[in-house]
Amino acid sequence: MALELDDDRRVGLARTLEEGQRLLSQVRYGSAFAFGAGHLVLNPDNPVAVGSFASGLDGDLGAVEKTLLSLPLLWAEVGKHQVVVLASPSSAPELDLLAEECGYEAAEEVTTMLLTDPLQLVEGEPGILTRPLPEDLEGFVGPLIASAHDWSLTVGKRLQVVQGHRLDDPRHVAFGAWQGGELVGVATGFQHGAVGQLVEVSVARHARGRRCGRALASAVATTLLQRGARLVWAQSEAGGLVERFLTGLGFEPAYDAVIFTAEG
Repeated sequence: MALELDDDRRVGLARTLEEGQRLLSQVRYGSAFAFGAGHLVLNPDNPVAVGSFASGLDGDLGAVEKTLLSLPLLWAEVGKHQVVVLASPSSAPELDLLAEECGYEAAEEVTTMLLTDPLQLVEGEPGILTRPLPEDLEGFVGPLIASAHDWSLTVGKRLQVVQGHRLDDPRHVAFGAWQGGELVGVATGFQHGAVGQLVEVSVARHARGRRCGRALASAVATTLLQRGARLVWAQSEAGGLVERFLTGLGFEPAYDAVIFTAEG
């Protein structure tokens, strides 16, 4: 069951969380800026399409339409070929229709999840199955994430550059899980003021089903709370396995959003 939030609270929440998402995506050589009717972040280092996106497209519908039509040229200038636009409560209600009229396709529906019951987190984490990721193993993060998502080795190598930048940033936290001395899982988080984001939880396929994912997610969420975050959130595919996984850790759905894509 989704949290009961009025429209103003949903809009304010979406704006706050998307600001944090842009700051996360910006690290280290990305650019975040206002453009047309919305806000953008472009990071040429990130090989994942959603690592660069536009959000908060609101206001005059003519300006929103003009912005949608201009984004493919902007993406092409930085060598990216798939424009990503997030349609959420921070956007104009008509954005879905306008995006389709401008040649965008709805690629995925995502749910924003808020941690409302921290007591459901795995007790004793970090410390039992997980511990902070040591610097000498940071080079394994990108390849492990890529392997867990069935992405190519090339994507893993490029992703490691982005992960390396993030792990050098004090706003980030990272934990690992080991089995038999092998790093089999990683989870990362990002804190912006009083808001903490559970960014990534990845477990190698041969190590799944052994509670590593729950322990890793709990370690990140707990650490963000200990660092002063009053709100911890994560994003998942609507109605998917990750949403159910997060629900079992004390998260609840706050609002849905749609990711629109277009070729640059």
